[in-house]
Amino acid sequence: MNTGIFELVRNMADISKDNISHNSSDYRNEDGLLMCGKCHTAKQIRISNGLGVIEPYVDCECEKLRKKHEDELRAEHERREYIHKLRRKCFPPDSFRKMSMKTFANNDGQGLAYPFKVARNYAEHFPQMYEKGIGFTFFGSVGVGKSYLAACIANSVIDQGYSALMTDFPTIINRIQSRFEGREEYIAELMSYSLLIIDDLGVERCTEFANEIVNNVVEHRCKCGKPLIVTTNLTPDHFLKSQVLHERRLYSRLFECSLPINCIGDDRRMEIFKDNFTELADILGLEMSK
Repeated sequence: MNTGIFELVRNMADISKDNISHNSSDYRNEDGLLMCGKCHTAKQIRISNGLGVIEPYVDCECEKLRKKHEDELRAEHERREYIHKLRRKCFPPDSFRKMSMKTFANNDGQGLAYPFKVARNYAEHFPQMYEKGIGFTFFGSVGVGKSYLAACIANSVIDQGYSALMTDFPTIINRIQSRFEGREEYIAELMSYSLLIIDDLGVERCTEFANEIVNNVVEHRCKCGKPLIVTTNLTPDHFLKSQVLHERRLYSRLFECSLPINCIGDDRRMEIFKDNFTELADILGLEMSK
């Protein structure tokens, strides 16, 4: 180290005094170096070489711990903000954002023990599922809890820091129709999510254009090797026995990248309706079906 560099380092050591915390209980040890009055570790060290002595100021152990704690709090705050942003983007409607495996088990899981177990295991092992590009197609009648279960998976995946989007084909088709020139860019955006959930397959308009979009999105998703989850009120037999080429192609492509799960249960929406409006029915004299 030449003299010029040594003087620069010495000046930096002097400036370092302004960058450490100071307490009234701090003291000097027998060597004249500053010590922390709380943890009794060094706030100043001595470095000697052939050009002279440098005594820079450093963080004591309790200051290191304080800064580490601050860094951890900051990182946790940033993680929560990131998760919140992912959740808002995944679920434009607020209703799905609070759904979890716990709330599903408490409210909607009574008749879906097997699908729930599979979904919970899937969410817990999503890193492996993501690497393999494995998803689900949840079959079942209206109101059994397919969408709820898919939303629970999405929330669990988001909690792990993965991106997810839950949408439906009417929304996708409308977006593409409204910005036809950006069609490929929009489909690329759909493919960018770690998990893509298509809710209520089969409710979209049955037109040549709509069918093309449905097949295009599913095909792109399978080819990109990322997980796809689909919910539908249609049955596997509907696809297997369909005489419509579009549906047979869709079924074939869909099950290249998703496992079929049959969801059998009562219409939970009707049960919730009955629970919520029993008192109102008594007041109005309505006859609720048993």
